[in-house]
Amino acid sequence: MNREILFATHNRGKLLEARNFLSPLGYLVYGLDDLGLESEVVEDGKNYEENAEKKARAFAYLPFPVFSDDSGLEVKALGGGPGLYSARFAASLGGCPAAFEKLIELTEEDDRARFVCTICLLEGKKEKPLFFEGVCEGKILREPHGEHGFGFDPIFSSSEGKNFGLLSEEEKSHYSHRGRALLKLATYLAI
Repeated sequence: MNREILFATHNRGKLLEARNFLSPLGYLVYGLDDLGLESEVVEDGKNYEENAEKKARAFAYLPFPVFSDDSGLEVKALGGGPGLYSARFAASLGGCPAAFEKLIELTEEDDRARFVCTICLLEGKKEKPLFFEGVCEGKILREPHGEHGFGFDPIFSSSEGKNFGLLSEEEKSHYSHRGRALLKLATYLAI
């Protein structure tokens, strides 16, 4: 019998990645759209943990565990930015193509970057939150490549030389920050 769990996201790519890790463990992984739920959470936390917990807590009333994530692209030349504000950074420039150009320009001297993902799991409304972090070191590419993934994937290459814009979702999950955090979550849930 499947155990139910909610991934508090509307992002289908993230949901597919989570299902790839948790379904083999017997979990039926719902996304917000699957249950007709809306998310009105304002992501104003001071770090990834606070934002992830806020999103998970918004649905902790459900009769099964809930998890959420927060992630960002941390660029060395920007002192770790845009980080928490990655989506807002892209939106402020009119979307990803313009954000790609800006990041490429800003990282001409130092292209080091990393993706960070923090997952917050709440096993019940009154339970203490559990956090699982994944980090993927890499660099900003000089031009976008590929159409896979989402967000900044087409301009990011992992330290293993894997261009996220060229990888299938299954391949990406072996290298990505979210894949690494999901592996930790799956390991915990399997115990």
